[in-house]
Amino acid sequence: MLTAVTRTRSPSGGSSSGGGGSYIAGYMAGLTSATTTSSDDDSSSDVVYGSVKLKWKANKNYDGYVIYRSTKKNGTYKKIATVSSSKSSYTNKKLKSGKVYYYYMKAYKTVNGKRIYSKRSKISKVTVE
Repeated sequence: MLTAVTRTRSPSGGSSSGGGGSYIAGYMAGLTSATTTSSDDDSSSDVVYGSVKLKWKANKNYDGYVIYRSTKKNGTYKKIATVSSSKSSYTNKKLKSGKVYYYYMKAYKTVNGKRIYSKRSKISKVTVE
């Protein structure tokens, strides 16, 4: 389950859709929380940068996770990180305060040299404070 948590906004998740291709049977990757933080950037007093910490339940039966981000829910998502299956969190840094970001993730397993992906998690909306 994908859940966004901020100090002022309640969680918001979108519906998951499949898409084509092979999937890992019986598993859908999912973030369990996304928490924001902020701090002043010394290079400009008008710009505040924050970060989003994404967390999920690690599953060592898979080789890793791929994390995607967009600034629009139905926009184009860019791969921002690939992390190993031993990890259960990722921090997306240097984000603009007040801006909304959308995240989802997929788990993968490598079989015969090819990555097989899970269905994507639900989309999580996070507003950086």
